[in-house]
Order: sequence, then C-alpha cells, then structure tokens
Amino acid sequence: MSDYEFHPNTLKLIDIEDAVINLGFADKYPDKCFSYEIAKATGELGNEYPSDKAIRLAKRWFKEFKLTGKIKRFEEG
Repeated sequence: MSDYEFHPNTLKLIDIEDAVINLGFADKYPDKCFSYEIAKATGELGNEYPSDKAIRLAKRWFKEFKLTGKIKRFEEG
C-alpha cells in the first residue's frame, strides 16, 4: 500500500467511530478512545490495521451504545 491508501477495515472503523462519537460516546466516556478500546479488547494493539473481528466488535459496541447509551464493558470497571 502506498502512503495514501488505507486498509478497508481502517476506513470502516473510522466510520463506526465517527458514528458512535456523534451519538455522544465522547461525552459519556471522555477518558476512552473508541478505536484504542477496540484494539485492546481484540488483542490488536499495534497492528497495522483492524481485523474483521475488530470491525464486528465495533459494530456490536455501536449498536449497544445506540440502544442503551452505554457500553457494558466500560460500566463494569
């Protein structure tokens, strides 16, 4: 990949993160970075791009936040 191309999963994660932020994620969890938390939860910190597993988790967390206004994982600890 050149310096100007991005992996499709990177673009998907950016879109999901933008959507969850628009729903108020940053207000609810000001100390959390959605993408970082996805990478941490999937064991992908430092990877070049998010896996399909990470995208599936991001979609689940987005849906959970949209429905409940929170993400259970962040409420537990």
